[in-house]
Amino acid sequence: MQQIVIGTAGHIDHGKTALVKALTGTNTDQLAQEKARGMTIDLGFAYLNEQITIIDVPGHEKFIRNMAAGAANVHIGMLVVAADDGIMPQTKEHLQILDSFSIQGGLVVLTKVDIVNDEEWIDLVELELQDLIKNTVLNGVPIIRVNNLTGDGIEAVKKHLLHIAKEVKIQIRSNEFRMHVDRVFTKKGFGTVVTGTVDSGELHVGDKLELLPNKVNTKVRGIQTHGGNVESVGVGDRAALNLANVERTEVYRGTVLSNPGIIAVTKKVIAHIIMYPNTDWIIKNNQRIRLHIGTAEIMGKVSMAIPKLKKGQNGSVIIGLEIPLSVAMDDLFVIRSYSPMKTIAQGRILDPLPSGKWSELKNNIKILSPDPEKRFHTMVLREWKQPRTLNSWRNRCFRKQNVIQQWINAAGLKIESKSKIVYSNNSLKISDEAILSLVNNIYKRDSFRKTISNEAIIDQLKWSSVWVTFVLANMELEGKIIQSSGRISLSDYRPEITVKDQKDLDFIQGLVDSSGLEPISLKVLIQRSGFKPGRVNGMLHLLNDDNRSEKIGTDLWIAKKYRDEILKYVRGHFEKNKLLSVSNFKDIIGLTRKTAIPLLEYLDQSNYTQRDGNNRRIGSMLDA
Repeated sequence: MQQIVIGTAGHIDHGKTALVKALTGTNTDQLAQEKARGMTIDLGFAYLNEQITIIDVPGHEKFIRNMAAGAANVHIGMLVVAADDGIMPQTKEHLQILDSFSIQGGLVVLTKVDIVNDEEWIDLVELELQDLIKNTVLNGVPIIRVNNLTGDGIEAVKKHLLHIAKEVKIQIRSNEFRMHVDRVFTKKGFGTVVTGTVDSGELHVGDKLELLPNKVNTKVRGIQTHGGNVESVGVGDRAALNLANVERTEVYRGTVLSNPGIIAVTKKVIAHIIMYPNTDWIIKNNQRIRLHIGTAEIMGKVSMAIPKLKKGQNGSVIIGLEIPLSVAMDDLFVIRSYSPMKTIAQGRILDPLPSGKWSELKNNIKILSPDPEKRFHTMVLREWKQPRTLNSWRNRCFRKQNVIQQWINAAGLKIESKSKIVYSNNSLKISDEAILSLVNNIYKRDSFRKTISNEAIIDQLKWSSVWVTFVLANMELEGKIIQSSGRISLSDYRPEITVKDQKDLDFIQGLVDSSGLEPISLKVLIQRSGFKPGRVNGMLHLLNDDNRSEKIGTDLWIAKKYRDEILKYVRGHFEKNKLLSVSNFKDIIGLTRKTAIPLLEYLDQSNYTQRDGNNRRIGSMLDA
């Protein structure tokens, strides 16, 4: 059963803790002293029922940290204001933070009405509160008065919380487990224990986890929630985890626990910032800020593509972090000024792992939308040269696979059936044209060149091998190219060979033939022919295409007929023996070790032989 979380907010001494005790019977102030050395998860937390958790944060600084920590999991906001004080500066600041995290509903509780004898004063405070919550996530919610002395109003508060809890729609971003650590301690006989609120996924006793940002591997020995041992926890649960093979010093407040290899560790993010409408602070280029994200408080420096951000404005920036941070795409955060500390803005992570030069980063700042679906589409189109798989996008966006699939369908994108890479038809068209242009340019520079290797295409275009393979397969289906043995040629291309060209080709082939079983180097062929290096290289490739010569290693060549003769000798050896040593091979072909080794490496790479220590076994190409 998924937990619904209620977050209290309000000025110091406005009665939040007393209200939580009246609602739940739990005094959260005493828990810290009474259970500090126990395996408890109740510090600052109480339970309205089995499904509803209340976060109570008494102090202002703790509120800032803990509200940011519970950002992704707080569903209902309860703003608490004392009738005698009315609206205070921290009331406004805490309301802004509630507003930052898209609370789904809530209410305002006007406490301590018993110590105010002036009814008109209470009415005035209520009117001011109605005005304060306009245009916020709490706009139009009930304002319930509570008499701390008699308890009048408590049942109304509880009834309303239970009602709106039924309306909460819990949004699960990812099925991968993640939890932000808000407390860590050691317990005798158990070892290291951490506590936090499960942000996503499920966790079971015995599961393997990764501690980030330090990338420490661990295993879950035991789990507690609601004060008892359990076998598993899920989204919204408060959990205490007993971790194996983890020193107390390796985990701290701000550490993230997740399934291994899922969450990014970074020192730079692209983020979208929304300045609060009543802040006097201005964010400028290179300004230091305090970032409250997850349970971490971290210093950062802002790099901007615009001059500055003032109150009420929004824009995307790069935030350079002073220490590594573990974050996921679309994580929410709060920004506080460096000094004096004031809450000045809210934000969202657009890209946790930006890369490239400043010009590229600046462009990404401009094109990446705060809307997750639009941003996904942009990223797919932007990264067409190195397309990601469906699973990779699921991890990168920290979303469930069905959500990514919906985004793919809505944008008209495609998924390649074998590799599962995500691409667009336009990217396929652009890639097709780029390969045709590259091959035609190579033909113009080297009229003897008929085929081009896949590796050369990958190297020159800087695309992923998976993408090149897919594009070439598609081009072959359309009849634009011919593929053979890792090389391609245009279907309609025929080299124009003059009489002189043919004479030179025969001369080069003669030099290769004269070398017999011993491969001849490109350097020697250039020296003996007197031709320019480019011409010799081009003629050798044409001879290779015509199945007359074969390339051995990086710059050695052998006549095809002598290559076949070597294969005949090797096959004959394996008919009588299981292993082929270097010495055996030297004796078979009558060459030195220096010449034999490149030939053996060629046989290995071509799967004619299979290396087994210092020996060779018969390979699949000879065994067929």
